Formats: sequence, C-alpha cells, structure tokens
Amino acid sequence: MIQPEYLLLIVGMGLVTYLPRWVPLFFLSRRELP
Repeated sequence: MIQPEYLLLIVGMGLVTYLPRWVPLFFLSRRELP
C-alpha cells in the first residue's frame, strides 16, 4: 500500500516539474487573445 505522505510527495514533485512548463503556455495564450 502506498503511504499518503509518499503519494503527496509524488504529487508535489509533479507540480514542481510541470507547472513551470504550463505557466509560459498560459502567458502565450493570453497574449494571442485580442
């Protein structure tokens, strides 16, 4: 069984890994909108 703390750690690492990639996409999508 996976420990809740371990699962939370994986989710946190995932956010730290993917958020920096998504932030520029949000800014670009906002710039392209009129």
